[in-house]
Amino acid sequence: MTAQVGETLWTEGKSYQMFSEPLRVWFTLSGSPSPFLASSTDCWRG
Repeated sequence: MTAQVGETLWTEGKSYQMFSEPLRVWFTLSGSPSPFLASSTDCWRG
């Protein structure tokens, strides 16, 4: 397994590190397909 560097998300003056795919659960629960398309998995999270 390769170590990953998280993305930094800023909201309301606070920073958060993201190391996952947080929208995956939302799309699954909503029954909607993800509108995002990936042509390569070189930098895939998971």
